[in-house]
Amino acid sequence: MHIVRQKEKTTTQQYDWFNNNEGAEYVFRETYKDSEAILNHMANVGELLGKMAAIAELSVEFYGDLSPKLMQAVAPFNPKIYQQFNPFRVVNKRAVLKKYV
Repeated sequence: MHIVRQKEKTTTQQYDWFNNNEGAEYVFRETYKDSEAILNHMANVGELLGKMAAIAELSVEFYGDLSPKLMQAVAPFNPKIYQQFNPFRVVNKRAVLKKYV
C-alpha cells in the first residue's frame, strides 16, 4: 500500500479504513481528486482488488459525478452511485430552495 500511496500522492486525497468489532466487515472510504485519479488507483491495485473479490463480498459506492470512462470501468462491481445533491441552486442570481420528499 505504501507504494500505491507514493504513486498517488497528488491525486488521492484521503484513505480511511474501518472494521466492525468482530473483524468480519471492513469499510474502505477513499477520496480522489477526480475520475481519472480513481481509474489510476484501480490500475495500481487491480491485482489486490481481484484477490479481495475472490474471498469476500464487495459492495461499492461512489459519491459525485463519474466520467463515462469510470462508469464503464466500475460497471462489473454494480456500484451504488450517489450524485451530489444541493437543494440550493442559483437561478437568475437568486438562491432557490426546492423541497424534496
